[in-house]
Amino acid sequence: MGVIGRALLVGARAGIVAGVLYFSVLAALIAFGALLGSGSTTMFALVLFVGAGVACGLGLGLAAGLVGGTTLAVLARDGAPSEAALRVAGGAAAGGTVLILTLAEQLTGMVGLLTPDLTTVVVIPTAVAVAVGTASAPGLVAAQRGQPKRPLT
Repeated sequence: MGVIGRALLVGARAGIVAGVLYFSVLAALIAFGALLGSGSTTMFALVLFVGAGVACGLGLGLAAGLVGGTTLAVLARDGAPSEAALRVAGGAAAGGTVLILTLAEQLTGMVGLLTPDLTTVVVIPTAVAVAVGTASAPGLVAAQRGQPKRPLT
């Protein structure tokens, strides 16, 4: 499996985990607000909300993984870039992709389940993508290089 395939797997896993955590916290806040405001919410609605978070996280993670993996594959093909260059490229590619997608969503008004708040819709998902892209970039490229072949004796 190449850099792009591994980056897609990392992006998908990170997106799902981030979506579940983020939307679970929001669901807990919604439930707590319903209790304090004597409103009502159902468990089914909260589960659907978290499920939508999984879908959003998976979509953004796959897009960031595809662009980040392609960027890292091009960098690795041209030579042996330093770890710092890989981290910058991975973070910029993944974070830039998520930034563009979430900003387009925010500007067109297609926010969906979340309130149209810049921090909730754009800033936090972009920060997560930059962190995952930066942290995983050197490992993705190093796994492609593998260990050198030993001569048979």
